[in-house]
Amino acid sequence: MARGKRGGRLSVFLCMVALLVTLGAAPVRGETTRVDWVFSKDSNITSVEEELPVDWQDTTDEGMLGEAVELPILMYHHLTEDSTDSNFSKDIMWVGQFRRHMELLRENGYQTVSLDDLIAFGESGTPLPDNPVMITFDDGYESVYTLAYPILQELDMQAVVFPVGVSVGEDTYKGTDIPITPHFTWEQGAEMAASGTISVQSHTYDMHQWRAFEIAGGLECLRPNALRRPEESVFSYANALWDDLQRFRQEAQVTGQAVVAIAYPGGSWDELSERLLASYGIKCTFTIEEGKASVRPGSQKDLFGLNRFYVTPSTTDKELLEWVK
Repeated sequence: MARGKRGGRLSVFLCMVALLVTLGAAPVRGETTRVDWVFSKDSNITSVEEELPVDWQDTTDEGMLGEAVELPILMYHHLTEDSTDSNFSKDIMWVGQFRRHMELLRENGYQTVSLDDLIAFGESGTPLPDNPVMITFDDGYESVYTLAYPILQELDMQAVVFPVGVSVGEDTYKGTDIPITPHFTWEQGAEMAASGTISVQSHTYDMHQWRAFEIAGGLECLRPNALRRPEESVFSYANALWDDLQRFRQEAQVTGQAVVAIAYPGGSWDELSERLLASYGIKCTFTIEEGKASVRPGSQKDLFGLNRFYVTPSTTDKELLEWVK
């Protein structure tokens, strides 16, 4: 009798999952999935550990992993050509200072690592170069294409760029007449990606909403970051995060690169977002928590929640070298 009840429940559960997959409402385990995706019977997930068990693939037993590499990851945003620009802020830097930073790294023997390099190290232990450093840009401003990209090419350095999908190619906010700093286009992203200099990854498609702009544009600010809203069920949130990622991946196909990394908007993340994104085929995530990223060779889970140093116009040469040493 008990076996019959369990069988009946299982049948109902499998039918529910099949229906959700058919409707495109739920992710399904496939080639890009590295974690078993488990729905609770009532679609009300209450235990992250039990319902989203991460099957991290380490190349050796946990206690036998090699010594961690302390990788400095530098985070930039927007560059300007005008050294007297009155709009300088923590996110806006004179291009001359950025060039100085890159030259300083080269002069002191530091070598930039690509996203592929980092993932290969975390997944299989492929060695990183001596004195590794990673360069990243958040938001996807046009100045990455017009100013940063030529400098990186000239100096034979690499970087990872995290654009907000809904803002790609735009100079106004989400179909309104509210002006924003211009962002590079997907075609420009594809050009940078094809060069091997830049990896174009995700800052989410539309989970970096600006409340003031949303309200001014007659919109509603539902997603200022990639976290679950207080009133939102885990099940609904899981689908929202999945839909956002898939929308970004769809538009980013033009770059020819797989979208396997996310920089969290505002640096906001939690265990649930990490487990969900891992189940969706994301291989590494970036925060804005200050410090070096500690990654052990062959440890996939060390690629999640990576620290970064927030570079601003007030960052001195001495401070930069202190971060990366």
